[in-house]
Amino acid sequence: MQTNITLERKQKIKGPDRLILELDADEIYPDDPGMGTPVLVSIPSDFDRVFASFECAVNELEIEGFTLTDAQINWLNDIEYAVNTWLSTHSKIAQSQLDKA
Repeated sequence: MQTNITLERKQKIKGPDRLILELDADEIYPDDPGMGTPVLVSIPSDFDRVFASFECAVNELEIEGFTLTDAQINWLNDIEYAVNTWLSTHSKIAQSQLDKA
C-alpha cells in the first residue's frame, strides 16, 4: 500500500518505532552524485542515533546492525515511491541550477 505523503525540500518525518526520515535537497550534487546523502533514515541506538541512506535501509532491512521492525519496514516500503519521486524531482532541479551557473 502506498502512503500519500507530501515531502518538502528539507524535512524530518517521524516514522514508526522512533524511526526518522530526513530529506535535504541541498545534499543533491548532480556533478558528483555519490557525494551527498539527500535521504537519510535513522533510529536510536544505545548511545545516540545511527544513520543509513534510505536505499540501504530499504535494501538491508537494518541500520548499522540494528534490525528494523516490521512496522518500520512496512512504512519505508509504503513511502518508497514518494521518496523516489521527491529525489527525482529535486535532482532535476539541482541539475537545472547547475546548468544555469
